[in-house]
Amino acid sequence: MRKLRSLSILATALAVLAYTSSASAVINTYNFRTVLSGTGPNVSFATLTIDDVTNVFSFSPVDLNTFGSGAYVGSLAVNYTTGLGSLDATRLSGGVGAGNVDIANGGGPGGNFDFRYDLFQGQDRLTNGETLSWSSVDFDLSQLSGLALHVQGVTGGTNSSSIWYSPTPAVPEPETYVMMLAGLALVSVVSRRKK
Repeated sequence: MRKLRSLSILATALAVLAYTSSASAVINTYNFRTVLSGTGPNVSFATLTIDDVTNVFSFSPVDLNTFGSGAYVGSLAVNYTTGLGSLDATRLSGGVGAGNVDIANGGGPGGNFDFRYDLFQGQDRLTNGETLSWSSVDFDLSQLSGLALHVQGVTGGTNSSSIWYSPTPAVPEPETYVMMLAGLALVSVVSRRKK
């Protein structure tokens, strides 16, 4: 009876752990630094987080100092398994204050991406030191298969006025690692008790 009760408690703890781990693992962070198309420096200049629960995309302050005073982030191209479909975009805060973040088919180097978020409205652009957040209803992070960020108006000692960057692999939020370590500790305790 005692063993059954212990197993029941263990199963409940593992279920709670799995649920909280999956809930906290839906935010991914992408650091843009690798030249995908054009000629420019491999330097980290923009960080994007995507929250798959709230469907919020957030750029922390972009650092465009390397690209010259007229540089701005023009668009974020997305490879998405199911294509554009009914996705939309609504600006929440930060840069691009003139209106919504626009969404359109195609984009990326050679136009090979499924769709893009246009991050500027005329002269109102995402420039050095600015942040930007927008929501995209029905976005599913599991359908994401690639990103490319477009830096335009480049004058900072490169051979290209327009450079596409890809991100380093997504970094899970710290809570994911905490839950993983808690799970490993729980498995260790159970195996010790069996011995």
